[in-house]
Amino acid sequence: MRFSQNKSIIQCRIEKNIRYFLFISNNYIRFFKYLKIDCIIYGLYLNCLMELVLAINFNNKKRKEVLIMKKSGLIYLVIATVFFSSMEVAIKATNGAFNPIQLNFLRFLIGGVILLPFAVKQLKMVKYKLEPRDFLNFALMGFICVVLSMSLYTFSVRFIPAYKLAILFSGNTFFSIVLASIFLKEKISKKSIIALTISFLGMLVIIDPFNLSGGYTGVVTCILSAILFSVYSVFCKVTTKSKPIGGTVMTSFAFFMGCAELLIIIGISRVEIISNTLIANGLNEFANIPILKNVTIANLPLLLYIAIGVTGIGFATYFLTMEKLSVAMSSLVFFLKPIVSPLFAYFLLGEVLSTKNIIGLAAIAVGSTLLFLVNVRGSSRSKKVSTD
Repeated sequence: MRFSQNKSIIQCRIEKNIRYFLFISNNYIRFFKYLKIDCIIYGLYLNCLMELVLAINFNNKKRKEVLIMKKSGLIYLVIATVFFSSMEVAIKATNGAFNPIQLNFLRFLIGGVILLPFAVKQLKMVKYKLEPRDFLNFALMGFICVVLSMSLYTFSVRFIPAYKLAILFSGNTFFSIVLASIFLKEKISKKSIIALTISFLGMLVIIDPFNLSGGYTGVVTCILSAILFSVYSVFCKVTTKSKPIGGTVMTSFAFFMGCAELLIIIGISRVEIISNTLIANGLNEFANIPILKNVTIANLPLLLYIAIGVTGIGFATYFLTMEKLSVAMSSLVFFLKPIVSPLFAYFLLGEVLSTKNIIGLAAIAVGSTLLFLVNVRGSSRSKKVSTD
């Protein structure tokens, strides 16, 4: 019998014992025969030995399945990171061809359609039928995420560089932790506070609050977008806490409800009295909002990439990552985003990072890494407690 070399310590000990059992098995057989012990006892001895051997073989197969699952999870993690990190660059590359609300409506409508099969599958698995109260929650979450947060986010792209936008919006991770501690009573460790402080200082270095000329509007709208997205994330956690539905269902239906609400806003913006009032007050972006008017053959590939790639495949692979890996590991997507996005901005848009921004980016990377390690250790400890 051959045994694989890469085993855990416990497994190696078990296998060592089995080898020992097999080695002395003949002596035990002779001993049983000498004492003339009933064959039933001897049969029980062999049965226990065989069950132990089969258990190890089963664990080997199970370990292979776990490794395959982790490999696929890491692939999904890379795909989600690439799509999420390239979002700002893709929106910036449109050069303002789309109205912010128009772009949100199109990309979340297509993204919701792509996520819908995953949501239906999850509902069938848990055998849950959506209630009227669920749709009210979807409507509220769609309004917070799609209508408010993402509209402000898309609006801010026009005022600040793509790499700075990605870094600022990634602050939603830190805002979510703070909000979760307030509303969900989740404890924040001292190490998490240190990590949050380092990352926050890095964000201040990049924002440069003493020199906001030309970027004041973009910075404020982006930070508001990140805070609203954090509210959306915490609210999702609250609503799913007492229900068997997961993030895929919540996100897919929230996208649809948010698009329905955006469609109402688009219709209101086309009312002549309202549109004239908005234009008179310098709010041209919110007057006569189009749906397909600005879509051309030239910008269609970018629109499809943002809608199908970033919003659809990006969120789908992110939720698949959560299924294959731990929550702490899947959150690595948003920890890698502030590091990967500036690289995309540099190579695709030619946005050069200044020394000040590199220092701030390094601080955010250090803080994000510390926070990620704290989450990983915390999740592993909670698993040990639950298993005990």
